[in-house]
Amino acid sequence: MALCLDRPAQAAVARRRARGRDTSIALRLVYLRCWQPALSVGWAPGAWQRHGLLRLRAGTVDLYVSRRLARYAQWHDVTISAAHLGPLTWLIVVDESHLSLDLLTWEQTHPCP
Repeated sequence: MALCLDRPAQAAVARRRARGRDTSIALRLVYLRCWQPALSVGWAPGAWQRHGLLRLRAGTVDLYVSRRLARYAQWHDVTISAAHLGPLTWLIVVDESHLSLDLLTWEQTHPCP
């Protein structure tokens, strides 16, 4: 099990790399209004790379992931994809709503040692 980039995400990384931009990706769990969990993924600015996130590799891409998600990803696949509208491209987590709730359930049954 692992953190994976699908074809659209790999193409987005290749386009970003061709323009000379940083291809680091940050993945973390955030809470929306009413404490609803959501997985947040995006291009990682340099400042995020030093805020306690673990550095993992997916092919040639650096992934900065919270410890909770890194532990969950050891047991379950988390796939990152990309979407675009005209010239705008953004990253998304495939089946994000299911994964964020599954992560919370999984943490309750697998407490941290």
